[in-house]
Amino acid sequence: MLAALYATTPFAEEEADYLGLAALMIKDGQYLRAGESLEKVDTSVKKFDWQRYHTLRGLVYQEQELHQQTIDAFTAAQAAGQEDPIINVYLAKAWFALDELENAKAALDNTGELQQTLPAIWNLRIGIALKDEDYPSAWTVLDQTIALFPQEKAFQRQRFFLAMQLQLFKEAAALGRAYLQQDNVDKADYIAIANALTRSGEAEAALEFLEQARALFPDKHEVYLALGHAYLALDQVHTAAAMLEAGARIKPAMYKDAAELYRRANNIERALYLNARVSDQAEKLKQRLAIFLEGLHYEQIVAMHDELLRVKLMDDENIRYALAYSHYKTGDFEEAETLLQTLTNPSLFRKSAELRKSMASCNDLRWLCL
Repeated sequence: MLAALYATTPFAEEEADYLGLAALMIKDGQYLRAGESLEKVDTSVKKFDWQRYHTLRGLVYQEQELHQQTIDAFTAAQAAGQEDPIINVYLAKAWFALDELENAKAALDNTGELQQTLPAIWNLRIGIALKDEDYPSAWTVLDQTIALFPQEKAFQRQRFFLAMQLQLFKEAAALGRAYLQQDNVDKADYIAIANALTRSGEAEAALEFLEQARALFPDKHEVYLALGHAYLALDQVHTAAAMLEAGARIKPAMYKDAAELYRRANNIERALYLNARVSDQAEKLKQRLAIFLEGLHYEQIVAMHDELLRVKLMDDENIRYALAYSHYKTGDFEEAETLLQTLTNPSLFRKSAELRKSMASCNDLRWLCL
């Protein structure tokens, strides 16, 4: 297709063949320079090759995503005798980009036998139906496309996601199973299908695919992350934490999230164990403080002062308030007041006032407030 475009003609004795030069530049992917060369073409010569000229212009405009100019150039090329059906594919793409869907359909209808061999034509047909929100047509075209090109996995994957979009969850699950039975399916396919089901409230169906993925790809942390999301969607927080912990053994960056889920599951001991494996010191200490607060371990929070200071977390007023509150809970009202006096954030004023009020009422009988 369009092979003749790239043929060059000998240079004239006194004038360069800018048309041939532009063709070579397009073949080499140098579209900007090709456009510059086309601007230098002398179109006034006898028997000028308008068909080739407009076709090359269309290719340059297409690369530059100048859609109306692309249409004008290719239409002019066809008027000059260009009959290659691929031009209609290019026209359809440009019309589609301009939301001129009927014109895009008409262009695709003129692609002839190319429709039997070029999946891109059918991809455009599907895109037109989806952009037009004509979902029954999109489904029908997808079925036709899959029958024509059974080796093109992308269309089967697209049909699954269309079923999800239409909330045909049982159909989607069946399509997902069929899709994953093919050869050369990778972890990304399992995860994409499972995540789509999880987001749509079908986490139990997602788990079916993810457990298969775990058996096939036991060393891929992405699978454990997706499992964690699915179990979390089912409010099985502890199991979700265990999945992230398993993934963290492969990718240590997941330890922080695993520890957070154990904290939410009220497994403070396990949360602290995994928190100790977090490599970022500031993030580790911030999370450890939250875990200690969850477990009401105020003495341990007070003991963190120097570590918090070392990694500059004491610059955070929320951290200083948490430390002040912990001093209050351990009976050190003086240190609590010292920290409260450093707070300037208006959002903490009310909390500070309430804490001071509590300390004043507890001043004589501190043990009652601990």
